[in-house]
Amino acid sequence: MVIFSQKEGYHAAHADYLRKGIYEQASALEKEPPEVVLSHELDIKGSWTITPLSIYLSHRFPNAKWFFFCLENTVIRLEKLLNLLEKFSSSQSSSISSVKTYFAVKTCAKYHADRIPIIKNSWAKHAINLGYFSDVADRNLREAYVVPNTTEGHCAKTYGILQEADKILTKNGFNWLVISDDDTIFSVARLLRLLTCYNPKHLVAIGERYGFRMWDNQFGYQYLTGGAGMVLSAPLVHEMVMSDACNCPSATTPDDMYLFGVCLSRLGVEPVHSPMFHQARPADYATAYLASQEPISFHKFWMLEPMDVYNEWFAEADNALPKPPKHTEL
Repeated sequence: MVIFSQKEGYHAAHADYLRKGIYEQASALEKEPPEVVLSHELDIKGSWTITPLSIYLSHRFPNAKWFFFCLENTVIRLEKLLNLLEKFSSSQSSSISSVKTYFAVKTCAKYHADRIPIIKNSWAKHAINLGYFSDVADRNLREAYVVPNTTEGHCAKTYGILQEADKILTKNGFNWLVISDDDTIFSVARLLRLLTCYNPKHLVAIGERYGFRMWDNQFGYQYLTGGAGMVLSAPLVHEMVMSDACNCPSATTPDDMYLFGVCLSRLGVEPVHSPMFHQARPADYATAYLASQEPISFHKFWMLEPMDVYNEWFAEADNALPKPPKHTEL
């Protein structure tokens, strides 16, 4: 426990009184007292804030499960605090494991030679479970699945991905499906961190939300735009392929508008909008807007160098991830 204290006598006395009170409560509970640090007793510049203390604390207490920070005038009920902490895992990562997440890249033969190498050399390096869904088999792309292709709309193609992905998710016990275009750049690390906020057992669809005729109460609807990438929970994927509500009206129906708009509405699923998914390129957004967030995706390999985008925006975050084993062949 770290008490932010000050050297001046009045404040130091308050902090010492709080420390003694913590020890007394621990004794009454017949528990080993926690380590209590008064920040003013440390010869560390800026010790009235957390960051300068982090290195000292990590070295001084390497086996600590929790660090609790408070002020000298904080009222602490130790028993209630301990009961609260027992409800949480001290080893819980701030990010979910990519082991339970499956990435599906939508592509076609036309782009196997130029786009796929970029994907493989950027974010795909950090995705353990990944498959490419194309219109033709390619001996240079062994992890590819063949699905119907159309020159526009792509509803049949994306529905085919959902059908195949449902089998993969079920067979392997995966929690999430990430659908990406072959010209979408991701940060896998940031995406996995975002998913800690959602329950994969629920019907969840996350991405960038667009609207179609939203002024029209009868025919207007919201949908997740495909270029930005999207995430679907495994139960939702299964529900979509098992329900007649999601059968494509035609092979060329716009896939994102229908499958991730009309279909979700029929299933009673409200799409989750995240401003960190982006349908366009970094240059298409105001600098101040992007500076206010940690982007998860950008879209389109047009008038830019995709690897430059990845290296500038995502590489540092992704490189902090544990190095994944060789991609699973599913």
